[in-house]
Amino acid sequence: MQQPVVLPDGLADLPPGPELGALLAGIDPTRVANHDTVVVLQAWRRQRSHTDAAELAILAEVGHCDPFAPAGRIARLEEAPADCGLEIAAALTLTEVTAWREYALADTLIHRLPAVHASLTAGNIDRAKAMLFADYLEPLTDAQNARICAALLPPAPDLTTGQLRARLRRMVLAIDPEAARRRYRKALQQRRLVCYLDEDGTATLTATGLDPTAAQAACERVDGLAREVRAAGHPEPLPAIRADLSTALQDG
Repeated sequence: MQQPVVLPDGLADLPPGPELGALLAGIDPTRVANHDTVVVLQAWRRQRSHTDAAELAILAEVGHCDPFAPAGRIARLEEAPADCGLEIAAALTLTEVTAWREYALADTLIHRLPAVHASLTAGNIDRAKAMLFADYLEPLTDAQNARICAALLPPAPDLTTGQLRARLRRMVLAIDPEAARRRYRKALQQRRLVCYLDEDGTATLTATGLDPTAAQAACERVDGLAREVRAAGHPEPLPAIRADLSTALQDG
């Protein structure tokens, strides 16, 4: 029988960084004893959060680099150049939209939410939780953000993303009741219709950023029409009929 690997002492509490990375690189996951697998998994998650934070830090610097500075100089701009998304997209093989989204997250964490970035660096929270902080706190003032971070960063490691989202929403509303309305208006202004191919060869057509009342009314109308078609003897199931009607209505 294969002998399990002996984990280094203190692995469960070792902070992320070069030492933890080197130790984890030497552990064969297939030889980890059952009761130790979660310890190794958690260590990898801490290390991943640490490297995510480091990548975001340099990504923010790329976004602020002066493209016209001579080679070999450190020259940063106060505002990111309009084409910095293109450079990031090319460097990381991303679409320009994704590159800008990554840059926006990095810039927010580094320059607006340093406490959140520090928590990510320390492996206390992961990227998903850092994104929630950035999403909810970006419109607030620095003083408001400091209050919320002081209250929610300590318990964040033990919260699911759903629990953290709920607490962020409650605190933002309590501190700035107008924040939710600004968030809603911003999303409404960015509403869009998106169509993309799925891996199975079909396509997904979706609309985001809609007014909830209008969206609900549209869904109810399509559902009512689908039920009429089904009652008239159409053999397809209701979900398929709804999808076909939705496409047909938009196609005219």
